Amino acid sequence: MKDCSQTKTLLMLAADGELGPEQIAWLERHVLSCPACQQEQTLFQELDRDLGAYGDLAGRQNEPRTDQLADLPHRMAAPRDRVRAAIGWIPQLAAALAAALLLGVILVHRVAPGLPNVVMDEAFVPIPYVQPLDPYESATVMRMDVPVAALIAFGYKLDASDPNAVVKADVLVGEDGRAHAVRVISGLVLN
Repeated sequence: MKDCSQTKTLLMLAADGELGPEQIAWLERHVLSCPACQQEQTLFQELDRDLGAYGDLAGRQNEPRTDQLADLPHRMAAPRDRVRAAIGWIPQLAAALAAALLLGVILVHRVAPGLPNVVMDEAFVPIPYVQPLDPYESATVMRMDVPVAALIAFGYKLDASDPNAVVKADVLVGEDGRAHAVRVISGLVLN
């Protein structure tokens, strides 16, 4: 039975002509002495014959016509010529697209109407113990009435006689909604 396990593989290799003379001799001796392997060889030979006939039939049905064979070199060269022609247009197309893009940017770009140039005497004073704005973070300036007591509570030193007073101030509010800096607009001075 050990010999029979190798027989199928050897039968396929023999059909492809890949066996040496010693292996062919062993295979012929084994097939003559084993009825199961004789049946396997018969089935394999029938399958090989049927596949060969099918290949011949497919080859006859798909034979190229002589007019197609004569025109074949021209048809194979034509796509290459079209590719070369298309490649020749690429730099010109890229230059045209770049010019159109530049023209579009010039036409669409409009200068925003200028805000009145208001020069404030004082800069924003950061609120102590609050993390400063990150460079990528946007902020909004909000004008509001701020109690002097709140500014004192934040750690500012004010020249104010009444801690219950309210002052006008611009407050710099970050994306997180927290106040980051204050600029007093009324006559008080933050220290």
